[in-house]
Amino acid sequence: MTRKRRQKALELIRSGEQIIDVADAIGVARQTLYALRKADPDFAREWGEAADIGDLIQLSECVKEADFRGRLGWLEPKFYEGRVCGFIRKYSDGLLLARMKALAPEKYGDKAKVDATLNSPQGLVLEFVSADATDTDTQAL
Repeated sequence: MTRKRRQKALELIRSGEQIIDVADAIGVARQTLYALRKADPDFAREWGEAADIGDLIQLSECVKEADFRGRLGWLEPKFYEGRVCGFIRKYSDGLLLARMKALAPEKYGDKAKVDATLNSPQGLVLEFVSADATDTDTQAL
């Protein structure tokens, strides 16, 4: 593969493109890219670094979309006799709650943590730890 195609492939991977789309864009089969990655340690290292950046870009886009759908919603068309007669704004409560948990886990995160350990021949011991980790309740089963 030419150096120009190789650099273009890394640029596209870095921007978050899928490998199948990268291969199409540079005019090679995706198997060619995988074979080059396997055969060339430098390309494999560059691919890994580019993919890490691409993954962060994709994650950022997903977070933006989830935030948008949770806060601002989207318009869903409504039909009457086969024609669009209006729109209804839909929201995703689940996405909004997930965002709130991520931004303020102490306030909106899951409140209980359960640790299960086997610490004696008598059986399983369950330890219930509260969200603030000050209260612990242990029960032997």
